[in-house]
Amino acid sequence: GLLLGCVKPSSHEEGKQEAWIWGTKTLKRSDKRKDRVEISPEQLSEAIPYAESLGKNFGKETRIVGWYHSHPHITVLPSHVDVSTQFRWQVMDPSFIGLIFSVFNEGQQQHEQGSGDKLEIIAFQSVDCNKESPLESEIQQRHHQRGYSHEYRQIPMEILPPAQI
Repeated sequence: GLLLGCVKPSSHEEGKQEAWIWGTKTLKRSDKRKDRVEISPEQLSEAIPYAESLGKNFGKETRIVGWYHSHPHITVLPSHVDVSTQFRWQVMDPSFIGLIFSVFNEGQQQHEQGSGDKLEIIAFQSVDCNKESPLESEIQQRHHQRGYSHEYRQIPMEILPPAQI
C-alpha cells in the first residue's frame, strides 16, 4: 500500500526532514510472487486524487510519502528486493520512505496463552553501498558481499496519537 501525509523539516535535527503519515491507500497486488510487492502505474495515478481528497478532509496538504507492505511470519528486515524497490521510489522522491510490518506467530499453544504474536515495524530508506560506510549490520555486510549495489538504512520512527498530528 501507499503512505499518505507530508514531509516537513525535522523538529529534532537541523537540515533533516520528517515524514508525517496520517493515511494509507491499500492496493491490490499486481504480482502474485510471494517475494514481490509491485504497484501498477494505474494504482499510483488513482492514489494521487485520493491523497488530495484526504488532504481536504484533514485540512492539510497530503501527498504520497512512502509505501508499506508486510512480511508475514518472517523477519521485519528489508530483503534485497525491498531495498531495490525502495531505491527506485527514491529516484523520483529522495524523501520517500518504506515501512515493513512483520507478525510472528510462534505457535498455537503460545497464542492461546496470549504470548505468541509479535508485531514489528521498520522504517527504512535505500542507500548506495559504494557511498555509505561503514555498513551497519551483519545482514547489510552480507548483502554487500553478494554484490547488491544498495542497502537499507533504518530510519527513526515515532508513533503519535491522532490528536498530535
